[in-house]
Amino acid sequence: MSEFDQLSLLAEVSAGLLGFVAVFLALSRGDGRFTPSDRHFVQALVINSAYVLICALTPGVLVHFQLSGIWLPALIVAATGGGIVSALMAWEQHNIPEDEYRTINRWWHVPAWGLAAFGTLLTVLGFIQPQLASAYYVAGVSVVLLISVWCFIALVFRRFF
Repeated sequence: MSEFDQLSLLAEVSAGLLGFVAVFLALSRGDGRFTPSDRHFVQALVINSAYVLICALTPGVLVHFQLSGIWLPALIVAATGGGIVSALMAWEQHNIPEDEYRTINRWWHVPAWGLAAFGTLLTVLGFIQPQLASAYYVAGVSVVLLISVWCFIALVFRRFF
């Protein structure tokens, strides 16, 4: 399976997750509002899934520019986007009201931040070892998709179990 096949699969899965989240949001609450703690997980799921979709499509777009190499610019897009997503999620987590924050077991956050750190490491390794940049890129995007899956699991288990 080529890198582009894998990225296409990641794009499809992330688009499917985004579609499922839209249905989930429509059916879960009449007013579409969540508690701040649940909102954090919903936002993380949506933002990370959108990030995966963008990263999965980026190399295919870059091919059309006939650059000498597409993986370095793709890694730059991924690193920039990853920094923005991480900062946004950290800000959102930091701004959950204190009384709400106490209702969230901190262990719900550990896997997502651990996966984010691992995805960052894979991106950095892509810069360090350019001959393996495509492999690190695909692996990093795959890891970020796992963050979305984890956020969905956290949201479902926190709300319904």
